[in-house]
Amino acid sequence: MVLFKEKNFTYLFSECWYGTYLNENGTDCIECSAGKYLPSVGQIGNESCIDCPAGRYSQSPGLKICRECPIGYYQNKVGQTKCFACEAGTYISSRGADSCKNCPPGKYSGSHADSCRPCRPGSYNFKYGAPSCTLCPIRSYQDKYGSALCKLCPTANVTGSVTC
Repeated sequence: MVLFKEKNFTYLFSECWYGTYLNENGTDCIECSAGKYLPSVGQIGNESCIDCPAGRYSQSPGLKICRECPIGYYQNKVGQTKCFACEAGTYISSRGADSCKNCPPGKYSGSHADSCRPCRPGSYNFKYGAPSCTLCPIRSYQDKYGSALCKLCPTANVTGSVTC
């Protein structure tokens, strides 16, 4: 409880709840702004509010905790109000991420992915962080999933395929 005086009156003020702080005048409980949180009661002043750490966010004011970014999303800065989707060619399979991982060669992903998919037979990808796979060129093939390269055909009459 907080006691404060104004003119000839004395007031008794209850502690401010989670996510709020007592203003400098001691008259009102104020919500911490979006992007911040306050995990304890009875705090005084805006400086009591804490920025949400990277990998977490708060869209609304007055929160006790920040939410973790969902799978497929990340936030690399502190004090934020939203998370961003992992771009195509990247993924994240855990909550609360501060970055996304690149898909390895032979795999790809769309946006906000939780994993990478293998290139299908007849296609390949030799780059990290690729958003798609490429069909094998003429006179080459690939018969396996998740390949970074195509195989050369022994004959010259084949157009990119699963087999020669």
